[in-house]
Amino acid sequence: MRHFATESGKSKGQFYTPAEVSRILAKVVGINKETKQDETVYDPACGSGSLLLKAAAEAPRGMTIYGQEKDNATWALSKMNMILHGNEIADIQKGDTLTSPQFTHGNQLDTFDYIVMNPPFSVKSWRHGLDLEYGRFEYGTPPEKNGDYAFLLHALTSLKSRGKAAIILPHGVLFRGYAEATIRTKLLKQGLHQRHHRTAGQPVLRHYHPRVHRRARQGERPGPYRRIHDRRIQWIHKGGQ
Repeated sequence: MRHFATESGKSKGQFYTPAEVSRILAKVVGINKETKQDETVYDPACGSGSLLLKAAAEAPRGMTIYGQEKDNATWALSKMNMILHGNEIADIQKGDTLTSPQFTHGNQLDTFDYIVMNPPFSVKSWRHGLDLEYGRFEYGTPPEKNGDYAFLLHALTSLKSRGKAAIILPHGVLFRGYAEATIRTKLLKQGLHQRHHRTAGQPVLRHYHPRVHRRARQGERPGPYRRIHDRRIQWIHKGGQ
């Protein structure tokens, strides 16, 4: 995939996530030898499907794979990649995940056990063609010219009540203000379990475990919030006050 991207003159990030990073994401969300075959893994911006394949490979019994890709050529590449790796029944849909999500029932998004995603960073035209929000923006609407939180909120809304997500996003999601700061604050007040793994000069990996999310039972109290800023892993614990 790296050579294909180089020869096509496009960024390799459009086609695939490096195998080492893919395995880390799978382990962070807890895909392992105990994962059942009927458990679902979903990538809303799947590119060539390499991240999905590496994540599912962490489950020896296999998993049920779902993905969506906007670019026609990359979508076709993903379908081919699934067939070549023995996942012919993987459901890879074509279309813009933010404006035209394909995994829906009525005006709601389908939900999944695990979500892994390395979406395009800071998309400036993410709202173009957006007609239905599918309940994704209850914590706030991301800024029109930056789609990072739009992908994040799509993933959170697509999680089952005990689901987990690992998402690669640029550093700006940690400190940008205005609408994004409002969304961050509301997520924390809801008690969303959130961990950040960051290495110097690299994007941030966000791990979400919606232990207390909008699907949680009424009356549950938010739990602690833990954040990792990783250079040599430094734990910061807040919550319970």
